[in-house]
This record gives sequence, C-alpha cells and structure tokens, in this order.
Amino acid sequence: MPAHLPRRAAAEARYSGLRLAALARAGDIFAPSSAPTPVRFATIAAAALDAWRRQWAGHPARSVAWPWDAMVSDYRRHHPSRFELAVWSGDVLCGLAVGRTGNAYCSVEYLEGSPVAGHPSRAR
Repeated sequence: MPAHLPRRAAAEARYSGLRLAALARAGDIFAPSSAPTPVRFATIAAAALDAWRRQWAGHPARSVAWPWDAMVSDYRRHHPSRFELAVWSGDVLCGLAVGRTGNAYCSVEYLEGSPVAGHPSRAR
C-alpha cells in the first residue's frame, strides 16, 4: 500500500469530523425556532445527489448546469479539507455548495440554490 494512503485516510477522517461539527454549529445558529423556513444542513450524501438529479438536473431555470455529482466526486478525491453542504427543508433540496478550507479560511467555490419555483427557502 502506498505510504500516502494512511495519511490521506487520516486527513479525511479528521476533516470529516470538522465538517460534521461545523454543520451542527450552523444548525444551532439557524435553529428552526429562529428561521422563517426550517432548514437542515448536511454533507452532500447520496440522497442530495439523487434529489439534485430528480429536481434540478435539466431544469430550464438553472443559471449554470453544474454537474454536482462529478464536482463532489472530484472534491472528495482531491480535497480532504473540503467544504461541502446540502441545505434541506423537509425532503426538499434547497441548496448545494462545495469549496476548500485552509487554516484561516473557507472558500465556497460552487454554490447553487434550487431552481424549482416556490421551494421552501426561495429568496432566503
């Protein structure tokens, strides 16, 4: 086994924990009682990519047709310290974002809100 693989796995585990802690903190800040529309923050899991395919892909109102499945796969392969976010309201996918992080920054490089008219967090 190449020597970099254990380091890569350790980095992925470390940053996965940090991502989950950040999502939990964001959930505390945007708690349902303080938000006009209850939202939930999560990593971009299979359910988010499935919802993206069903609800967004090919939608005529999309400004840019980001290939979220390919982009998420690329970020996971090349950036263990990545930022990734799926924003949900109930079972409706409202937003996706990916980017990179460093010691003192978080760079959101791709961000898209649902193109579906009337989705729960529209214009919020």
